[in-house]
Amino acid sequence: MTPEEFLELLSNSLKPRQIKEVEKSEALKVAKAVGYLPIALTLVAARVKRGIT
Repeated sequence: MTPEEFLELLSNSLKPRQIKEVEKSEALKVAKAVGYLPIALTLVAARVKRGIT
């Protein structure tokens, strides 16, 4: 998965909330840390939705 695909999938997973421009660099750091794996993205999105950082 490319960084752009990760951001798009994360954004779709967080709807109706959108990723702010200032959050994108942090989201990409997380993406890199989890190896751009879709299952990891699902877990990250769930934590963000619950407000866990």
